[in-house]
Formats: sequence, C-alpha cells, structure tokens
Amino acid sequence: MENTHKALFLLLLLIALSPLTLLGGCSSPPKKHLKSIVEPDIGYLDSKYRVCRENCPVRTPKVLDDAEYIQVTIPAPTLSPPPPKLTEMTFDIQFEFGKHTLTNEGKKTLELLTQSARSASSIELLGGTDDIGTERYNEKLAHSRVLFVASWLNKHDIDSKLISVVAKGACCRLSPYNKSEIALIKMRRVVARVVQLPETQNK
Repeated sequence: MENTHKALFLLLLLIALSPLTLLGGCSSPPKKHLKSIVEPDIGYLDSKYRVCRENCPVRTPKVLDDAEYIQVTIPAPTLSPPPPKLTEMTFDIQFEFGKHTLTNEGKKTLELLTQSARSASSIELLGGTDDIGTERYNEKLAHSRVLFVASWLNKHDIDSKLISVVAKGACCRLSPYNKSEIALIKMRRVVARVVQLPETQNK
C-alpha cells in the first residue's frame, strides 16, 4: 500500500513539473553583448560580427605583379604666346611760316611717314602752329596743315579709316616754351604718331 502511494506521488510530481520543462525548452538562449564575444578571431558573418570558429571565410590571396610598368609622360601645358606689343613711331613734319606748305625738311619727313604708314594699324595727326598771329588764324592754319598731310597719305593709298586728325593752333607748345626763332620753327608742324605691330614694322 505504501508503494502505491509513492508511485502516485511521483506521477503527480512529474505531471506538475512537465509544463516547466516544456517552457524551458522553448525559451531562446540568453543573448550575449557584443563586447563579451570580441576576440582576436572576430569576423563579420550573417550580417553581424561573430567569432569565427569554423568554416571561416578565406582571404583572397594578393598576387604581386612583377611586370614593368610603362612610364607615362604628361606633356607640359601649352602656353599661348603673349600678344605682340604695339610700337609707336613719331614724325615731325615741318611747314613754312604762316602757310600749309612743307619745308624741304618737311618733305623728307613726309616721305618717311608715307612708308611707315603702309603697315600701320592707326595714324594720328596733330596740327600745330607758333603763337604769332591771332588765335582764330592759328586754329585755321593748324587745321589746313593737318588736312594737307591726311590728304597726302590718302592719295598714296593709305586707308583714311586709319587716320585721325586734330588741330591745336592755340595750345600744345613745346616745353619749355620760348620765342626764339628755332623754337618757333619747331612749332610750325604736324606731329604724326604711327602705331604698328613689331613684325609689320620690320617688313
């Protein structure tokens, strides 16, 4: 009778503990923090950092290429040449007193101006006089002299578009100003400024 009671007690105890056993089997193992699994052989597996113990991925071996490399020479950048500098030549064309008639020296200078003007990019003519006479007369005389030179150049196939004229009978005296005969002669003139490119000047 006593044995029957013990067997019955053990059966009831097993029935009572069986749910706990089933629940224990269904529970997942406790998660470990990342710091607790960091070891020298850690690897990135299954989208997570894991300790690699078996079937670890093999690193791809690096093969050194002993072939000689071709040396590539990069050419230096091509610099565009600087723009040519313009040069300016000045001619003083002398006139007779009170007239727009050339002196002998003025005729020679005008010939030189004509040669240089054939390769010019621009020509500026500035007519002048001495200070003898009225301002109105000198303005008219300076204008006549500068038009004479411009007309001469145009008749010798110099493009009139290259020529600009200015008459300054009442200004633009030589400095320092004096009334000696030599100084007055120098004032009776047309100053021609010819702008040229260097290569055209030597042609």
